Amino acid sequence: MHRRFNIWYLVGLTVSQERIERLWCDVWSAVTYLQCFLRSWNFHHIRSEGNLSPAQLWHIGMLQTPVEEPRVEALEHLFQDHCSDAEPDDEGAVVSAIMSPLSEQNLTLLQGLVNPVTSALGDRELYIQTLYLVQILNQ
Repeated sequence: MHRRFNIWYLVGLTVSQERIERLWCDVWSAVTYLQCFLRSWNFHHIRSEGNLSPAQLWHIGMLQTPVEEPRVEALEHLFQDHCSDAEPDDEGAVVSAIMSPLSEQNLTLLQGLVNPVTSALGDRELYIQTLYLVQILNQ
């Protein structure tokens, strides 16, 4: 450190090192604060939800809306078909066509009913609603 006109200032290589150390200190403080905030937020009680926390509500929602396990055999079959047909080339990725479980008419109807851009639902709720509609349209 040097002093000139009653002002202390840094010069030389230590300036960069001290700035980097200060940056890491700031980053560590911010991450620590964020982790503390997240813990506090996820476990605070929401009066309008029966004093349950967001974490408790999330777990309840996961239990009420179970997600079906993927059919491993079907996925392996698709993978084997794709691997045996694929020949390396410079054309880019080869993506096999996936047949829609809906008819053209029902697919058009579903696209009219579900619009993720204008929907007020969250991502999860929109996904669940879409699955429900696909099940109804497939009957």
